[in-house]
Amino acid sequence: RSVAGYGQVEVHVLPVLDLVGGVRYTNDHKTGTSYIGGTWNPATPGDRVNGFMSYTPAQIQTFVYDDSQWSYMLGINYKPNDDTLLYAKYSRSYVSGGQISTLTWKPEFAKSWEAGVKTTLLDGKLRANLSVFSVTYENLQFANAGSAFPTVPALSSLPTLVVGSRSPARARGLEMELTAAPTRGLTMG
Repeated sequence: RSVAGYGQVEVHVLPVLDLVGGVRYTNDHKTGTSYIGGTWNPATPGDRVNGFMSYTPAQIQTFVYDDSQWSYMLGINYKPNDDTLLYAKYSRSYVSGGQISTLTWKPEFAKSWEAGVKTTLLDGKLRANLSVFSVTYENLQFANAGSAFPTVPALSSLPTLVVGSRSPARARGLEMELTAAPTRGLTMG
């Protein structure tokens, strides 16, 4: 169960300048039961026909994961004319941690900034958007499976899934988008 609330406000400081702020509160509650180890019990001849086989776990473990986090965003928008918007923003976001059986992973946090310009030129026939961004992740969550990871002997026929947490990880980039509408009925992007 994940319950969240979000609010955002945009304040017009000047006719050409806006300040933007947002906040989000998230509460996560996860529960589950893990059946660890055990044996598959041979089916009786009649059950084999129906494809039924029972399982007796070696250990039954319940788990509970509870966490609450705040996320936020701060930004500034500058619009010197109707055809140009310059912006910058900073944010902190959150992805819930969790647990499966005895495997626990931490929540992921991302701190990011982005700045850019959005323009419309040539009487609306050309739109050019350019942005740069950088994101730093704490406890980056990722899943891996396959032969590179050891398997549990009792489950050797099943693929292995590993949920990892890695810190820090970074993503940086530049993005450019061009859209042209040189004639009526034709748009190129």
